[in-house]
Formats: sequence, C-alpha cells, structure tokens
Amino acid sequence: MKKYRENNFKQKGFTLTELLVVVAVLILVTGIISSIFQLSQKIYRTGEAVAELTQNGRVVLERMMREIRQAKEVVTDLPEEEENTSNEIVFQDGHLSTIVENGLNQGAGLKTIILESSASSQNDYYEKTFIKIIDGLGAGQIREIADYNGITKEATIRTPWDTVPNIGSTYKIDSSYYYIRYSLSDNEVKRQVIVYYFSGDSDTYVPWDAAPPQSQTIESAVIQDQAVGEYVTELNFWGLRVININLSLEKHDKKIELETKVFMRNI
Repeated sequence: MKKYRENNFKQKGFTLTELLVVVAVLILVTGIISSIFQLSQKIYRTGEAVAELTQNGRVVLERMMREIRQAKEVVTDLPEEEENTSNEIVFQDGHLSTIVENGLNQGAGLKTIILESSASSQNDYYEKTFIKIIDGLGAGQIREIADYNGITKEATIRTPWDTVPNIGSTYKIDSSYYYIRYSLSDNEVKRQVIVYYFSGDSDTYVPWDAAPPQSQTIESAVIQDQAVGEYVTELNFWGLRVININLSLEKHDKKIELETKVFMRNI
C-alpha cells in the first residue's frame, strides 16, 4: 500500500522539462502580446498626431481664408507664380464697418468700460473693434471689444486693463484702417493687427501708404498679437486676385501638407 501511494504521488508532479516548456511558452506569449500592444499604441499615436495636425491646419486655413477673402487691399507684394513665395501676408481688414468715435468713460471695471450715452444702442455694434484710452488714467491702452450691450452702453474687452481707466478719461474707437498680418514664427502661425499713423497724431489711423505731412513720418504699431496655429513648419503665399496658401505641419515625425485658394471679393 505504501509503494502504491508513492507512485501515485510521483504521477501528479511536473518534470523539469515540462516546467521549462511552460515558462518558455509563457514568455513567448507575453512577448507577442507586448509587441502587439506597443504596435497598437504606435499606430494610435500616429493616427492621433495626423488627426491633430489636420485639424490644426484646417482651423488656421479657414480663419485665414475667411479674412483674406474680405480684404480691402493686399499690402504684401506677392509673386504671381509659386516661385519665391512670401512667408507672410499683410492686408486691410474688410470685415468691419468704419466707426470713428470719441467719448468720455462713464465707468470701467477690470474687463469693461461704459461708453457715452450717445454711443450706439445696437448690441454688438462695436464688437471686434479696438478701443484706445487717449487721455486720463490708463492712457495709451488699446483693447479689443469682445461684447457690447446697447442698452447699458457697456463694452466688454477681451483682455483686462493693465490700469483701469478712471471716469472721465477719453477713449477713441477707430476702425477705419486695421491691417492683419499672418506670418510664421517658432513653428506657430502668428496673427497680428497693425495700425498706421502719422508721427504727429498717434490716435488717428491712416492707410499704410498715406503721405505724411511735412516734417512727419508714417509709423506703425501692433495692437494685437496672437498665435492661431502650432506645429507649422512652412507657410507660403502667392498669387494676385486668387491667393494661394500652402501650409506644412509636423509632429512626432509625421508631416502633412495642406493647400488652398482664396478668391478675393473686394479687390
């Protein structure tokens, strides 16, 4: 009976060879699963990078197309053909109505200012225009109006004042000549709003090619500077009435290239 039990116990164990085979198979299966997981992650990251680049490129192109299409004048001397293309474009904004108004501040907060009672009663009338404090506390500050309430005359600005203007300080809104510049800097597409003025009167905006009075010069100032797209390695413009835009983007060694045409409406 004792011999039978010993034999029975031996039959239930595993040999060293069997254990080695199991371990080898387990290692092989684990390696295969790990390789599949890493490959799937790589494919996912690649797809994600391409999708992000495509989305980013389309957003930039759509914004540029919308503004260039309505341009009143293109300042940059662009080549007609795709040779010696320009990596920037400057044009006069054609989206806004011409507004030239001066007034006294009736009250202001960190991101608000109350215009005179004679200001427009139409909601959003001053939206996307720039207000400049020309006299009083906070003089020289320029801010974009993001929202306007025609009943309360309260304008909400996009970025806070550095110094909140005091009641009675003088403001000016002048949308006569805003120029937009798109360019490439440090793999980002930059959008700037530029104004031109004579050296004797920095509060009155003029065309970029206006002839200044005697003893004065024409000057320019950037009143807004923002990044509107990233991962951009190349930006090119060419064409006359039809503006061609070429955009190259890169992330994680993945590159895409987008190109479009803009048909001018106001030129």
